[in-house]
Amino acid sequence: TLRMLTAQQFERASSLICECELIRRREQLPGGEISIGMWVGSAVTPNHVASSSDEDLESAESILKALQQGGDTQNITSSPVQLNCCPYCGKPLDIITSYKIKNREFHTKCSDPKCPFFDELPVVTVDDDIYVRRPTLLISTIDKFARLTWEEKAGVIFGADGNRLPPSLLIQDELHLISGPLGSISGLYEIAVDQLCTKDGIGPKIIASTATVCNASGQIKALYGRKHFQFPPSGLHYQDSFFACQANAQERPERLYVGYCETGGSLVDAIVRTFGTITFALKYLELTGASKDVIDHFWTNVGYFNSLKDLGAADTLILDRVRAYTESLRRHKFHKDADRVSMPPFEDIYEHGELTSRKSAREITEIRTILDSVHYPHQGAYSYILSSNMLSVGIDISRLGLMTVYGQPKSTAEYIQATSRVGRSNPGLVIVLLHMMRARDKGHFEQFQSYHQALNRMVEPTSAAPYACRALEKALHAVFVILVRQQIDDLHENMDACNFRVSRPEVQEILQKILRRVQQQSPETYGYAQEILEDFALQWEEEARLKKKNFRYALKNASEETTDVLLTSAEKAENAIFPPTMNSMRNVDTQSNVYLIERRSAP
Repeated sequence: TLRMLTAQQFERASSLICECELIRRREQLPGGEISIGMWVGSAVTPNHVASSSDEDLESAESILKALQQGGDTQNITSSPVQLNCCPYCGKPLDIITSYKIKNREFHTKCSDPKCPFFDELPVVTVDDDIYVRRPTLLISTIDKFARLTWEEKAGVIFGADGNRLPPSLLIQDELHLISGPLGSISGLYEIAVDQLCTKDGIGPKIIASTATVCNASGQIKALYGRKHFQFPPSGLHYQDSFFACQANAQERPERLYVGYCETGGSLVDAIVRTFGTITFALKYLELTGASKDVIDHFWTNVGYFNSLKDLGAADTLILDRVRAYTESLRRHKFHKDADRVSMPPFEDIYEHGELTSRKSAREITEIRTILDSVHYPHQGAYSYILSSNMLSVGIDISRLGLMTVYGQPKSTAEYIQATSRVGRSNPGLVIVLLHMMRARDKGHFEQFQSYHQALNRMVEPTSAAPYACRALEKALHAVFVILVRQQIDDLHENMDACNFRVSRPEVQEILQKILRRVQQQSPETYGYAQEILEDFALQWEEEARLKKKNFRYALKNASEETTDVLLTSAEKAENAIFPPTMNSMRNVDTQSNVYLIERRSAP
């Protein structure tokens, strides 16, 4: 669901896959290499290995060359280098010797000659290699399913070429995030994924995982069209949920929530005071001889923000005002305590970082590595980190113990997920900054204790409406194109779009499968879905007959100028004949321009 979560899951699973591959080699098990792949957007990993032209700077070959030469890499967003160290032995991977391109394939190997993966690691990070090697375990974001419409090679992952069986197990992590517009669109694409994974009438097993869910039956029915079994079921005792048993403070550290409501000033003042007081307290602990492990646990203050606007403003304020406020605490309010431990004047705050969508995948990986491995009293340890909801799922860094939440998050599920990133193995402190002039913040502050005593009960039900009329208009035709293109041999390649005919038995069978799913899920919109599909299919055949060999699925190069294509990107669909087709499931709304016209009175 999120690229930061996907990257960390890839690192964790790579260690498991390396162990499995060693067992396969030792026991000489049949079936070929056990490997892992990362199938995500081009903003994270490149789609192609080799450059199609000298000006192509988005291929793995060009990116690796730039990284190895050590030049200006600030403009490089995606990278085939997704592992900083060997997932088996932990040896750091060398950018010069650990990565190479051989026979138009990108290879990664450990830099330690004693490692069993010195020749090659079983990891695949470039799309071209994924379509050839077809990894045993493929980690992806659901956004990538949108590329099944555009990319003919992607079908081999689902056994479309007939050489391998399709995936038999689908695992959806963080199910609660698949809701709203994203859930509605992905629910339609799941029709195609389910059909592509079905072999001889046997479909895949689907496991969905989440720690915060409400109305799971309705969400799963909308997304996958199936009944669900929730595991573990409700236990016999409220203190034992199968995954965890309730412990007291002596047995297991606790997480303390503190609500701070600003009444006279602004949240800007609150964050300066909070960060300043924490900085003073940590320095005081340091000078009184407190344990380095205790100080390290609270050394990095994780600032969690609900919007990039608030985050950007806070970043500037922390740099400008926190040091001055901390110094005023030393000289005035706490001067006796400061004098007792001979506290020196405060200098600039140590290192800091940012985890937001504004950072590239490579920068995010570097920041996460520093958070995990650089501890106090090292000068490189982050004094604070500012983050958006990118941090709210999947990040497991045990040393983090302090978080400052800027304003109450919009949903309880997000609040639970975000604040649980700190205090995972040691005591945790969460300071929630609220403002009295915001009605929602004020309500949470007034019921702070009762709200936190029943957090899980406060989780809101998620919404997903794949069969709503607007959702059908946006994505139903894409589902039809995926199944036609990936399941019918002579309609697979880009130039094969001209071979389409509505009367073909295979096409009619696909139409009926899609409509049968709609009929089961949403009988009230069945007629509208049938109208959309039939109109699209007839229009496709009409254009195919008219333009013959000139008609194709999509343009391969942006320089080509033609309208003889079936698929038009949603961002460039102003004069398209066919409905626009999305490249991603997230930006499902088109932008509208607003023009201000001056009204002049009559003379």
